[in-house]
Amino acid sequence: MYRSLVDDDFIVLNYFVRSLKRYEYVPLEIIINNFREKFTQKELIARIKKLAKMKLIERHPTFEAYRIKFLGLDCLALHRLVKKNVITAIGDKIGEGKESELFQAISSDNMLVAIKFHKIGKEFRNVVKTRSYGEGFENSSWIIKSIISGRREAEALNILNKHGVEGVPKFYGAALHSVVIEFIPGVNLYEVESLEDPTEVFHQIVDIVKNAYWKAGLVHGDLSEYNVIIDIDNNKSYIIDWPQYFATVNPIALEVLKKDLYHIISFFKRKFRMNIDLDKILEYVLEGKRSK
Repeated sequence: MYRSLVDDDFIVLNYFVRSLKRYEYVPLEIIINNFREKFTQKELIARIKKLAKMKLIERHPTFEAYRIKFLGLDCLALHRLVKKNVITAIGDKIGEGKESELFQAISSDNMLVAIKFHKIGKEFRNVVKTRSYGEGFENSSWIIKSIISGRREAEALNILNKHGVEGVPKFYGAALHSVVIEFIPGVNLYEVESLEDPTEVFHQIVDIVKNAYWKAGLVHGDLSEYNVIIDIDNNKSYIIDWPQYFATVNPIALEVLKKDLYHIISFFKRKFRMNIDLDKILEYVLEGKRSK
């Protein structure tokens, strides 16, 4: 599908993205007026029909207006990533969650990477008010929320990488709702049936939390067994999914940190019968020194 698109198609898709804050569906006459110096009306309508047939945009059910769909946003994000020289190829889907899709890809330096497309759906309605980037966007489109989510994760990973925080994915680049990170060969913590040394894994996770706090000034904001990947072959833990992050200067950052630790401690208590004191772990994280 991506290969069947040409530069003029991406110009039209980009116009829909630029119009998101003003229109959910852009009236056809507005689109025609915007492109009157670039396309004839016949050419533009033919291009819009092509994009609609490919299901990259969709027509309003009752009047002549169009909006971009997630598939169109995906193609536009890929186009930008290619133009930025971040990726050169995309492969199979390797994961799908309530709010994202993950694909394998090849970076410009020929490394295996993962592209995460943020796709905030209706599940987001129940959590939007608890997220630091949710306030004020309850009535905006899911597309806008997804772009914000992708932008925030890119910001967090860039900060974490810049400050040398180990145990978070290497950040390659981003565009719109997409984020490109290193491919981590491992399994999600919630899927792990057994660990050779669960105590070691737990302390690795806590040290990532601590280093993110002290080195990068960030708190994850949504830490749980669903946001941790274990590379069992290399005995290394990674914390992923950072769009919900809080800066440590935020007045509620300490409360959020405590909740993050509570959730991960609760998992290890339940799954591995570990005896862990939340207050002691919190005290360790808040010590005025950085763990190695």
